[in-house]
Amino acid sequence: MLVTPDYFAKVTDFGIAKVLGSTGNTATGTMIGTMEYMSPEQMTGGVVDQQSDIYSLGITLYEMLAGRLPFTFKPHDSMFDKIRVITSTPIPDPREFYPHIPENLVNVIKKATQKEKSDRFRSVSEMLAAIKDDNYIAPTVIEGYKTPSAEHTVTPSQKSSDQTSSPREEDEETPNPWFWLIALFLVGVIGILIYFIITLLKE
Repeated sequence: MLVTPDYFAKVTDFGIAKVLGSTGNTATGTMIGTMEYMSPEQMTGGVVDQQSDIYSLGITLYEMLAGRLPFTFKPHDSMFDKIRVITSTPIPDPREFYPHIPENLVNVIKKATQKEKSDRFRSVSEMLAAIKDDNYIAPTVIEGYKTPSAEHTVTPSQKSSDQTSSPREEDEETPNPWFWLIALFLVGVIGILIYFIITLLKE
């Protein structure tokens, strides 16, 4: 985010991953952009349109209000883990990191960052109107959003190893189904190689 001398905010990068296709409007099958700001459809190579930009703008608003991104990745995180997090992991309520964010702005973020494009704002103008509405309420039934419990709100300074577990630790506790598929495939390949070697030796 850059601010001009006239106090206008300019967005220089929020994960726009639009590669112009033959139509000049959208592209499929290509993933380019800043990963933390990318929408679920961008992560999976789906159709990119203004709904994708609205998601990225919602993530940018989240970062401006909470002081951090909802999801951050480490260099050793695999692409599979990154795609899984963005496409299926609920976005944490920004008030976990800054509890003074107004309710209406939390609802705007919630609406803009829905996993399904059809559940987001239809246009940036609609999103702007919601931001200006102090009483804006997001739809009551919204998937893919994690609200902090009333008993315990976590801030960055309160996090500890015994309070929370990282996605990496959760992955270690639950075996990845891809591991077993790859292992089974390798066993099959090794078996075929042994068969051919034995056959050649007999000949």
